[in-house]
Order: sequence, then structure tokens, then C-alpha cells
Amino acid sequence: KRFSGLLFNGPREWLFNDINKWYYGDSTSSSSSPNTETLFILEGDKGTGKSVVTAELSRRSVIGSGNNNSIKSIPVIAQHYFKNDDLRTIDSKSSIQSISLQLSLIDGFELDNDKTNDDINKMKEKELFKYYISDPLMKCGNKCPNGMIIFDAIDECNQNKELSNAIIDNLKYIPKQIKI
Repeated sequence: KRFSGLLFNGPREWLFNDINKWYYGDSTSSSSSPNTETLFILEGDKGTGKSVVTAELSRRSVIGSGNNNSIKSIPVIAQHYFKNDDLRTIDSKSSIQSISLQLSLIDGFELDNDKTNDDINKMKEKELFKYYISDPLMKCGNKCPNGMIIFDAIDECNQNKELSNAIIDNLKYIPKQIKI
């Protein structure tokens, strides 16, 4: 909500077109199948509007594509926005748990209850991501809806390399209809 009002129709529509091509597949290519790449990384200098773009993706997920009927809205099923001056948002492990809590609304998304709090507290990001996100999504399989998970401003996370590596290392376990 903090950023969604900052993007007016038009200025970054080319970027939304590129994101849609990645998510849905390129309708101009001869292949009719959607893109199988799971990860989209949006890079840019500080202050260039990356968070505004992800906030707009979330907004469009709820209300539709706005005035541009050629761009489909992408369902955002979970999101976490890091902000380096907000202690509640910068912890990598908390972000994984936050995403998992949002994904728990998916029918069939369940954690294994074989871990104690001590076990969980000792886990590194890669293990936590697998426990809280990858494994439950794998169990959902085809029951998982199509959707996107947004991690915004990972560079502002307290353990950004560990979280980035956890995401990359777990991509092979994420159902193909889920994009990050």
C-alpha cells in the first residue's frame, strides 16, 4: 500500500509487459506453452522504483490490470517487503515464515509437524525455506494455484546472500505453476 499509488498508468508498462511475457510465456513466439523459468530478478539502483513495480504487481493482482487490457494480472499469492530501517521486516528467517503463513491459505499446503522449536531455531535459511515453503508446495503439487511469490528488496535483508541462495537452491522443488 505504501508504494502502489506512486505508479501511474504508462511509465513502466514495458516492464509489466516483460514480466507478463516471463510469467505467461511470450505470445509472439511459436511456443504456446508458458515460460518454465521460475525466478525473475528485477535489478536496479536504489530509488529507481523496483518496490513500486512489485507493489503495483500486487495491486493489479487484486483489482485487475487497470486500463491496459493487453496485460493480464498476475496472481500474487505471497509477498514480503524488506525495509532496512524496519526491524520487523529485515530478518530473513521471519520473511520465510511470513511467506509460509500466507501460503497456508492454499488448500493442501501443510507443514510437517516433525520439528521442535529448537530444531527450527537451529535451521539455516536453506533448510527453513525447504521446510516452510518448498516441501509444503511440493505436497500440494497440481492443487497449487498459479501464482507469484514476491520477495522485495532482498538486498535490505539482514542475511541477503543466505536467503538468495536458499531461494535458488530450492527452485527445483517449487511446482512449475509457482513463480518467484
